[in-house]
Amino acid sequence: MRRGTGAHVLSRIVPAALAALASLLTLPASAQSMAPQSTPSPAASSSAASPAPVADPKIEALAKTLVHQAQTNTLDPSEFDDQTKSALTPDMGKSIATELAPFGAATAFAYAGSEARQGLMVYGFVVTFASGSVREVFALDASGKIAGLHFTPI
Repeated sequence: MRRGTGAHVLSRIVPAALAALASLLTLPASAQSMAPQSTPSPAASSSAASPAPVADPKIEALAKTLVHQAQTNTLDPSEFDDQTKSALTPDMGKSIATELAPFGAATAFAYAGSEARQGLMVYGFVVTFASGSVREVFALDASGKIAGLHFTPI
């Protein structure tokens, strides 16, 4: 199910630089429409394209944590850089939770890739829920602080 207003509400905590980066991060078509799939047969895999990228387990765990915290309005401000922390007001956290909570529990996370841009490492995931999917993009600065967070229903 596509959420019509979610992109507007969910993208408001994104610093301008991350908004630009989110559009630069190329999400493969297969990741954009990712749904849990069965393992292909050996014959099919021999002619398949290169394997899907694999996320560092710590980065995937962070992606899952951020989605859960965003849904439950429990994002930890100490994990964010100063610019992003200042944008993450209590009202913003509540708005994000209001948009994400109806999706329910995530059923799959598909790593879409990462890019180093403007001193940040930007990561992309497609998060699948029973009622739809969300593109999650977040950036980490050199100290490991979250320098931006972006959710867009797809």
